[in-house]
Amino acid sequence: MLIVGIVVLSVILWTVFIAFSMHIVKGITDHLETKNELVLHDLKVEYPANWIKTSTDSDAIILDKISGKGRIAVTYFTSNFYYNSTSALNAFINEYEESWDQFETIGTMQDVTLNDTRWKKIEFCGIVNGENRRCMQMVHATDYDVYSLLYLSTEKNFSKYLDEANEIFDSAYLPPKEINTDAIKQKILGEWDCGDTGYLVINDDNTYCFYKDSSKDAGNVVYGTYEASDGIATNAAGYAEGITFIATLQKVMVDGQEQEIAEDAKIAYAFAPDETGHYVGRNLNEGSIFKMTKIK
Repeated sequence: MLIVGIVVLSVILWTVFIAFSMHIVKGITDHLETKNELVLHDLKVEYPANWIKTSTDSDAIILDKISGKGRIAVTYFTSNFYYNSTSALNAFINEYEESWDQFETIGTMQDVTLNDTRWKKIEFCGIVNGENRRCMQMVHATDYDVYSLLYLSTEKNFSKYLDEANEIFDSAYLPPKEINTDAIKQKILGEWDCGDTGYLVINDDNTYCFYKDSSKDAGNVVYGTYEASDGIATNAAGYAEGITFIATLQKVMVDGQEQEIAEDAKIAYAFAPDETGHYVGRNLNEGSIFKMTKIK
């Protein structure tokens, strides 16, 4: 009986020990898996408890690894200059090239999708104040709003925290931009005489044709697709109301000859009503202005 009692007691103690150990492990795991959320304007990002906010203002939030060997900067800026994600990332690169002692990109710019939003990504390295740095940056730009996710570390520690940085970046969420609504389309569908600038035809299937003149000569025309949104770019361009029209070029004909088009070639326009009831168009890539008269 004594032996049986000892065995039973041992089993009970072992069961209690296992249960207690599992509780401790679960507590530690829950702590490590705790996700905090940061919000920067419309952007939301989750990060684990082993990264902490060390600096924050209205346009920038800094996360530091508790060990002090890694940093993530979540930033936002807006401008009167129209950006897409490629041009915005190139602007960052140009700034690094001018300010760093040495700077070199690693590989090429890549397209990355984070929660249904497209970002541009690049890795780079260089020397700043005598320190060898390596970085990964993702940028998303919509009209005049530019968001950036930057992971920064020393060359030595970059790979050590890269998986954690990628996990944080993967959580980045921006609400989808509402485009091409029926209400916006009804304002712009049809044919527009743009004077010396050309003759614009906007179709219901999200395609457009921009002819040299009202003859609609197929030998001098730009074909493509468009996205239209209400009252965003026009505000930054100085108008009280209006429409942003982003034209993606697919085919360009000049004097009957097809022209080569750069990859992801886009032109942004602002369409805004003037005091006479007509529309004023502004090419946001180069700043030119033209009057738009609805023909039909």
